[in-house]
Amino acid sequence: MGRDSSKKKIIVGVVIAILFVFIAIVTIVVLCVSKNTSDELKSTYLMEIQSGDSDSTIFRYIFEDGNYTEMIGVGDKEYQLDSGSYTVKDDEVVCVSAGENPRTESFVISGEYLLAKDYIYEGVVPEGKTFSTECTFASDTSNSSVVFSEDGTFVYTSSSTGTVSGTYERKGDFINLNASNGASLIDFIVWNNRITNAYYIAE
Repeated sequence: MGRDSSKKKIIVGVVIAILFVFIAIVTIVVLCVSKNTSDELKSTYLMEIQSGDSDSTIFRYIFEDGNYTEMIGVGDKEYQLDSGSYTVKDDEVVCVSAGENPRTESFVISGEYLLAKDYIYEGVVPEGKTFSTECTFASDTSNSSVVFSEDGTFVYTSSSTGTVSGTYERKGDFINLNASNGASLIDFIVWNNRITNAYYIAE
């Protein structure tokens, strides 16, 4: 009788251990699937730039079978800007253009968005709806900075468009800019406490 009881306890212990292992495996699989679902490369991404009263300019990246095509469209006309191959590693996409002098461009996958890695501003954006910080961007062709104040105002300065001021509102991972002169500005997206206004959304 004692021996049967010991066997039953051993069997119950083994079953419980197997159940724990099974639950752990299922949990890991679910977490991996949800991460891949939110941070996987989609087939098409686009960026729309408002052009006042005229038609908006739409930039589009198309990814298929290891190759990409970059398009630009205005109104009902669309033209090819670039093409080449791409690779994906973790949450980063690296595009290499075709031709004798290939151009390399890197993107970060963030949910439904594709962020141009070389256009992420320097400077840390604190948590909260309003904050006080300055973020800057510099390249060989342009410079810009945006100063956010605790009172909900901003001053945006660009080497190409000059200085614009107004109010801002943070909504989740986005900072909406409302220029006092009515200028159309691209909202910033926050990624790892840094900002960029060079991003594409999955179509």
